[in-house]
Amino acid sequence: MNLREFSKANLDRCESPGGFNHPLESWTTSDWFTAVVGGLGEAANIAKKINRVRDGIPGNAETPVQLRLELARELADTFIYLDLLAQSVGVDLSDIVPKVFDAKSETIGYEAKLEAEHQFMRSEKVAHVPKLLTTGDLPSFEDCGKAKEENRASKLQNFIWQNEPSSEAESNAFRFQLVGLINEQICSCS
Repeated sequence: MNLREFSKANLDRCESPGGFNHPLESWTTSDWFTAVVGGLGEAANIAKKINRVRDGIPGNAETPVQLRLELARELADTFIYLDLLAQSVGVDLSDIVPKVFDAKSETIGYEAKLEAEHQFMRSEKVAHVPKLLTTGDLPSFEDCGKAKEENRASKLQNFIWQNEPSSEAESNAFRFQLVGLINEQICSCS
């Protein structure tokens, strides 16, 4: 099973009356992040116990083999939630992960690339978002000095008010794109 097939099965189980009967949009982005971080926290607790074994500290009820199995399950649970979080904001991980992997490989001079076709947004989930935002859509942040922060914040707030879609699904996708572009601009100011 590839990542795209997994995401489809994951969404189907999440929303199906025979599964969790939990429509993806019934949780906010914050709710999905809480689920992801909760699962990751549980994995971190198991990693702490594995570290006790490594350091010879008593106190675990589980064997090292049991701990490794529990860690694997918690990491998988976290991944499942992460996939649902991504889908809730219109991101297809099977498309964006290879793109980010390839970009980082290029940055560090690593030759192997995944070379997948990259499509940032899931068309069936957010087909009504008119286009992907680009840096050119944002107000100019060339004024990177500290004294200009309030002006940049005001420009950005006006941009959001003028362009944010009305539906929650469109709005989540819009915000996700916006955060990425702002991060790019902040990095270019550093």
